[in-house]
Amino acid sequence: MIEKEYYRLDELAPLGVTASTIRYFIEQEKLHPAFFVSNSRYVIGAYLEGEFNGFAIADYQGLVSFPSRENNVLLKKGKVTSSTVKLLQHDKIVIRTNQYPFRIPWPNTYISGWQKWTLNQLNFDQIPAKCYPNERDSGMAMFSDFVGQIAKVSEMEEEKVKEVENKLMRGLPRRVLSSAGIDFHISEICVTHTDLVRLGIIKSAVTDGDAKQISNVAPSPTIIEESKRPIDKLLTRMLFKFPNEKPTRIWRMLQDDVLRSERLYDTDEILDEVGKDELYWFTESGEPERLKQKSFFNSLRNFRILYSLNES
Repeated sequence: MIEKEYYRLDELAPLGVTASTIRYFIEQEKLHPAFFVSNSRYVIGAYLEGEFNGFAIADYQGLVSFPSRENNVLLKKGKVTSSTVKLLQHDKIVIRTNQYPFRIPWPNTYISGWQKWTLNQLNFDQIPAKCYPNERDSGMAMFSDFVGQIAKVSEMEEEKVKEVENKLMRGLPRRVLSSAGIDFHISEICVTHTDLVRLGIIKSAVTDGDAKQISNVAPSPTIIEESKRPIDKLLTRMLFKFPNEKPTRIWRMLQDDVLRSERLYDTDEILDEVGKDELYWFTESGEPERLKQKSFFNSLRNFRILYSLNES
């Protein structure tokens, strides 16, 4: 089986994984389904006190998930429509503008606020987002107009017509932001490689035996000591063990490693969690630190240059 970042259901059949297997994992809340979406535009942001605040307009093509509260609907009906999603692959996000682009001011029923953030300030593996909305008349505004037309046909005085319309619209916006959302079908579920390893369906592409054999190849103690931080020491060891592996592959190997009961690479167990786009590690004093995937890749590149290791 070719190792990929994610797999569709038909690709899992050779492993004995059926649609019923995936359904079971969702029912038991062991798996949250992901879906691939083609290039679309989104409002990305975060939730503050339960309300969605945007900070940028972005294009995105990749894996998304919908709110977990919709899982039962998916299992029951085989389909969910949602305009609220999470973007699961940071590197696929293309920011177009951080300016609020709509004529309808915030706060409104779709966007509660607009913040001056950057993508790096969102410390999430999964970025909250909403489908890019259209501006349209609200349902109540259309109903109010309809009632007004009937009143005019009935030759009601214009002042009375306006009074009826004002009562119907009292405190309600005439124009709103709205999106039809995305249709998610259960047959189109994608399962990430990391989830497959976590659920015990597959093992890491590098077997434990292979890893132990490779682990005998290590940089000299002098080079290790030159790397002061525990995370730098770990990255240096990984580079000497796997000098020809790409940074994305090394990241994936560490993702798999933290799931093992006995770690093969992170033998000092400094890693707390390795997510899709960031990892958390412990300093020598036990303080947690966060490292973004981009910084991880940059560190590997710098160490390659420092130790004259060429990536093939």
